[in-house]
Parts: sequence; structure tokens; C-alpha cells
Amino acid sequence: LSPGMAPSGWGKRSLMTVAAGLAGPGDLTGDSRVAVNGDAGRLPKRLVGLVWQDDLLLPNLTVEETVHFAARLKSDDRVPDAEVRAAVDRTLAELGLEKVRR
Repeated sequence: LSPGMAPSGWGKRSLMTVAAGLAGPGDLTGDSRVAVNGDAGRLPKRLVGLVWQDDLLLPNLTVEETVHFAARLKSDDRVPDAEVRAAVDRTLAELGLEKVRR
């Protein structure tokens, strides 16, 4: 798990859009390429999940609810909610967000 933080305008959203496989065919130009461990390719979608920090999020959800919502969207329907909630707990702990989860 790697949170990304940098000042506005440094390309965080662009980097994550490409890493998550959300960039369209015309979004990379020139000699641009994605390399995974030095090899041209794409990151496996199951390894990348995003929670955008902007007004697109539901303002009435807590931090925990927002992460759970994103985790549930990213998870297969067959994954039990208890397993998703455990992953949310681990994520919040890893990011040091336990005090602001609610």
C-alpha cells in the first residue's frame, strides 16, 4: 500500500490514472510507455485501487465508509463483506487513519 502525496500540479492524478489502467489510447504521447519492473506492459488492475481526494466523493461518508465503498467496488462480488471490512481496517491502520475513521 503506497499513499501518494505531493503539491498540486505535480502529476499525482496523471500518474495514478496511467497506473490504474484508466488512461485512454490518446492519453500517452510520443515515446511514452508504461514499464513494470523494467518491462513494457501494464500494471495488473487487481494491484491498483484508487480513492480520489476531491469533490467526487460523497461528502456525507466517513473516511472508513469511503474506503469501504471503494474496496467493495474493487472486490469481486463473491468476496464476503467481513473480508472486505478486514482489508479496510488494515488499510486504515497502515495509513494511520484510525483516529479519523468515523
